[in-house]
Amino acid sequence: MPLTTTIFWPLDDDDGQGICYGWASTTRLCVAGKFDNNVSFESAQDRLRDLPPGPHPRPTILDIPPDRSACNIVYYERYPSESLRFYDMPNDSPVSSAGLDRSLISQLNLAHQIHSLVNGKPVRLHKPTAAVLLRFAATIIRPMLSLVQSLRLPFVSNLLPHSAFGKQLTTRAIQVDSLLHGINDLSSEQTARKMPEYAQQYTEFFNELWLILNDITLGCAFGTFLCENNVYISSLLTPAFKTVFLENLEAALVWLDSWPAGLKLNTELSRFYSRTFISLVHYWGG
Repeated sequence: MPLTTTIFWPLDDDDGQGICYGWASTTRLCVAGKFDNNVSFESAQDRLRDLPPGPHPRPTILDIPPDRSACNIVYYERYPSESLRFYDMPNDSPVSSAGLDRSLISQLNLAHQIHSLVNGKPVRLHKPTAAVLLRFAATIIRPMLSLVQSLRLPFVSNLLPHSAFGKQLTTRAIQVDSLLHGINDLSSEQTARKMPEYAQQYTEFFNELWLILNDITLGCAFGTFLCENNVYISSLLTPAFKTVFLENLEAALVWLDSWPAGLKLNTELSRFYSRTFISLVHYWGG
């Protein structure tokens, strides 16, 4: 029984008349685009032959079966490079010669680029505006960070791992250093052939930046809330703190001053300790 041919067709291109180009395998056709009706077969071959060399297989003119009802038509979206959107599949996904595999994923990601090059349009991966602004900020932050890293204080270095504040400070310093190293890669000129890698790096960079800014925003908001409502919060918490940490503690000391749980203690010594600690509790409670 012959295998059914699967055709991957771009969603933004109709399936009318015209010479189609793309990539072909035994049971699969990946259509990257279609020439206009007025383009001859020889002219189409010349355009494909003039494409710049790259790591991908060169597209060819496809022989689309005349009876498409016998084929499986799968429509896909040709994502432009500036959208930073691309197709991907997990590393543990099964490989199939007639279905989705990494070769087909690469072809789907390159379809818009090939379509633009065939029609004489330049393909560049535009630098995000946010990355350009961050690169300017990095020129100011990087010298300050280098100065801090150059200061080797043994006391501070030994204290940081044993302090929660020090651990947070170390974590933020590592994140800032990672962001500074990623800014140059994001703001540099790159071709669209590296679009999947660039999009992944772009997403990871701004996810990490968003987490840092989110922590700062929540911290500032919580600190502002405490400062503006300190009187009201104090009126709510003060009675509870007095009850738990003063009155209950003083009652426990008075109970220990006698014979707690039937234990016969040294009366003078227990009274001395009890009154001493009760005085300290009163002093601590103001």
